[in-house]
Amino acid sequence: MSATSKPRGSDDEILLLISIRRQSAWESMRQIVEGFGEPPHRIPSIAALNNYLTNMVFCIELMLKLLSGNWRSHDVGAMFQAVFGAAPPSPQLMSDIKSAIMDQKYLFEPAAGLDANVPELERLYSTILKRLKTSFPDFSISKTVSLPLSFAEYIRDNAERFCRKESETFGPDNPPPADFWEKHVAESHRQLQQVRQAFREHASNHSTFDFETRIESLT
Repeated sequence: MSATSKPRGSDDEILLLISIRRQSAWESMRQIVEGFGEPPHRIPSIAALNNYLTNMVFCIELMLKLLSGNWRSHDVGAMFQAVFGAAPPSPQLMSDIKSAIMDQKYLFEPAAGLDANVPELERLYSTILKRLKTSFPDFSISKTVSLPLSFAEYIRDNAERFCRKESETFGPDNPPPADFWEKHVAESHRQLQQVRQAFREHASNHSTFDFETRIESLT
């Protein structure tokens, strides 16, 4: 790596990040598809669309950076040109992706076109994925990340920040039972205490938290 090059991860680390980004985008799109497509229909949150677009934008950029070797800019159009020897099918889409990366906005200005271009994003991903699989035909990546004791101590003392029991959905034709909220509050409290106790034990045992993943292909 030259003195003027920006730091970057290993190829394996970048492939892992690409896989994580795509899987997160896929999960968000699954929520959208099932919400609108399967009864009982559930209107997905706008957060699901934002998560999809956010992860797809960074996934595509990482793929093109890895293939092109260009780690100094966010010009995904130029990266595509370098990798494929041809202009991208939609220069406007590449411009929107670049703007989204640089301005950290994915639904509204200045990248207002991304939400209308899901098909183009998916086709672009498939095109780049095919080339990525050619460049990295065989790989197996295992990664473990450990969080320190301070993580257990923080959750022990702030479990209520993240631990919330989901409530059922009620309406005029489906009112809650008379004792529902009393039971809901009691169960929420029980769940919170259980989580606190678990993290209290982790903290007293000076446990670390290991996150492990393994990938052998990109989809």
